[in-house]
Amino acid sequence: MNLLRTAPFALVLLFACSPPPEEPVRVVTFNIRFDNPGDGVDAWANRRDWVISIIDSLDPDIVGLQEALHGQVLDLESALPGFDRYGVGRDDGANAGEFSPVLVRRDRFDLLEQGTLWLSERPDSAGSRGWDAALPRIATWLRLRDSGSRELLVVNTHFDHVGSEARIHSAELLVDRFNPHRSETPVIVMGDFNAVDTTTAYGILSGSGLEDAWAAAGRVGPADTFTGFEPSDRTGPRIDYVFVSDRWDVLSAEALDVVREGRHPSDHRPVVADLLLHRGGHQ
Repeated sequence: MNLLRTAPFALVLLFACSPPPEEPVRVVTFNIRFDNPGDGVDAWANRRDWVISIIDSLDPDIVGLQEALHGQVLDLESALPGFDRYGVGRDDGANAGEFSPVLVRRDRFDLLEQGTLWLSERPDSAGSRGWDAALPRIATWLRLRDSGSRELLVVNTHFDHVGSEARIHSAELLVDRFNPHRSETPVIVMGDFNAVDTTTAYGILSGSGLEDAWAAAGRVGPADTFTGFEPSDRTGPRIDYVFVSDRWDVLSAEALDVVREGRHPSDHRPVVADLLLHRGGHQ
């Protein structure tokens, strides 16, 4: 047998039988600050194009936003046509109040299922407010399938800024509903949790089979995510996270330091994480 002649065919056969290389999933969570005319120079009309350009430049696959009012959601949909948007307003389950929407790259994922949880004792009741929360709060969840027929679960949320009891019970509700420790489906939970990493709410999430992507990546970049609009030398709290189940490898994660003409694009930093799904993930 002439090995020199048969080797190319063998190599072709080997590569044909091998699964294609995995492609990382880039996830971004970004509290874009609600459209408040009282913000003056930092009002949405003055930041809109900049925020959109930041999201677009990051080339994400999945984006979780917080504090987006309906008009802001429409602005983003119009400017980012490659994405589908899921999520509703927290006040009525339609268009009223702040959204915690998820933007999903259309050419990479198919939607299998979606829903909204109100973070309260009545999680299926639109507009319900729970425990000691100052405002209604929600979590938007999606079950997606990628081009390799692998499923993943994505949750985007915004915990209450006042009620510590509400943050604890909200974390418990998410863990109870989505069971990241027991789930065979890869899970991503992201958002503005209004909780630093020494709080009970953070501990509930990180102790449930979820890992803080920023910590897993070696704590790269700024340690604060809530900044206000004016850059300063102070280190503020880190309250925006991407959590992942153990079906994911964290390739990188960081909060971005984006400044233009002495201003931040929002009062929170965007947080970006590159994730790689294990080949043994749920199909």
